[in-house]
Amino acid sequence: MEDKNQQEKDCHQEQINGGGEQETPDFTGLITGLYTQTLMNMGLIEDPRAGKTNMDLKNAQFMIDTIAMLEDKTSSNLTDQETDYIKGVLSDLRMRYVEAARQKKKE
Repeated sequence: MEDKNQQEKDCHQEQINGGGEQETPDFTGLITGLYTQTLMNMGLIEDPRAGKTNMDLKNAQFMIDTIAMLEDKTSSNLTDQETDYIKGVLSDLRMRYVEAARQKKKE
């Protein structure tokens, strides 16, 4: 009975993983995902699900604030490389946000 349960769990996990090897989650990958979502919310890259760009600056600001919160809450646990990466991401997003807000105001 135990073997069957384990087989079912393994099969279910394989379906979740798409049948392939799952990458190990890391902090940089998390920040990269949030960065990409923020760029989508600024209308700078296409949303692959919608197949078009959409500007939602309120949501973009929320995402920037979320990344800043993660920077603050994890600061003593990050490597130098992770610290530099998150600071660079935040700097880039903040500058892009200001530009996107200016463009939207012109419309």
